[in-house]
Formats: sequence, C-alpha cells, structure tokens
Amino acid sequence: YDNGSCGGREGFEHVYRFQPALNEGEEQDYCFHTIDSSFDTILYARLDDCSDRSAERICNDDNRGVTGQPGSSAMTVRARAGDRLYIFVDGWSDLERGDYNLTVFVGSCEAGPG
Repeated sequence: YDNGSCGGREGFEHVYRFQPALNEGEEQDYCFHTIDSSFDTILYARLDDCSDRSAERICNDDNRGVTGQPGSSAMTVRARAGDRLYIFVDGWSDLERGDYNLTVFVGSCEAGPG
C-alpha cells in the first residue's frame, strides 16, 4: 500500500479493518494510539478503501502531547454508522519495525479514556 501523507514505508505496514457498532445516524470519536511500542510508529486511517491514498482521513507521526512518548502516535477518528475504516500501523523509516501496541478506545485521544 502507499504510505500515509505524514510518512511511513511502502509495503511494511499492518492494516486493521475497524467497523464501529453504531446505530443508524450515530457518530462517535475513537482514539487509536501506539503507546509503549518498540519503534517509531506512524498511524493513519482510510475510509472504505484501504488501497486508495485519497481515502485517508487522518495521519499522525509522533503525538507527544497525547502519548507523552517520543515515537508514539495517536489519532482521533470520527466514525459514523456503516463506516469501514482501515487503520494502518507503519514505521517512520525502513529501519523502524518491531513489536507494537495498538490500542483503541471510545472518545478523543486528547480527552483520554472515558
């Protein structure tokens, strides 16, 4: 896949499909973060088509204000009922790979887990 708009490497990312269980007409914020990962991560989300870079909703590299850690990423994604999001975990460079933690919770990253 093409890398995210804020960086990453082509071909080394892991991709997760996320479909929130929301009722018709509902919207909700979700926070995704990589706190306590062993390498410098990049997170990005695409809507409905994981292979289309123009479907990117958000991209984050190093959100220290939220994570408190250099190299950890965090992004808040607003989703609606029926959305199919593809969440990418990537490394900042070709040398950045290893174990990572991908955590998701309801709410914005800035507000913290509710």
